[in-house]
Order: sequence, then C-alpha cells, then structure tokens
Amino acid sequence: MRQEAEGAERNYDLNRAAELRYGQITELERKLQAAEEQLRAKQGDRPLLREVVTEDEIAEIVSVWTGIPVARLQEGEREKAAAARRKSCTNG
Repeated sequence: MRQEAEGAERNYDLNRAAELRYGQITELERKLQAAEEQLRAKQGDRPLLREVVTEDEIAEIVSVWTGIPVARLQEGEREKAAAARRKSCTNG
C-alpha cells in the first residue's frame, strides 16, 4: 500500500494518496499493533518466535549439526590457543 500511495503521489492523484496514507495504511498499522499486543499477551515471557537469535542458540544448532560440543564451539580463540599449547607441552 505504501508503494501504491507513492505511485499516486507521483501521478498527482493526491486524493488517493491521502486516502491510502491517512486512512487505509493508518488503519492497517493500528490493526497490526493490536494483533502484536494480543500475541505478546498470549505468549507471556516465553514467546515461540523471537526477532533476535542469541550466540548460545546458534552454537547449540551448530553443535547438533557438526557433533562438536557446545562448550568447545564457544571457546574464544585465545582460550583455544592456550589449550593447544598446554596439550602440546604435556605430550612431548
């Protein structure tokens, strides 16, 4: 609808543009906001879908796919290097 309103403005159909921008689009935005609030109320503290994915969630999925333990995936590069040095010193 926003594109339609922009097209109406470009074609100087200002009545249609105003009808879309200040009528239909505004009403749709209100409905969307009400629906989102209803969804948040139903889901409570534990929503099924979120807009943000955490590093821990990514590590867990990669761990399942690769078989590499989550703790190992989350080690920092410095920690990995230190562990490799300790391991090489004890082996030989």
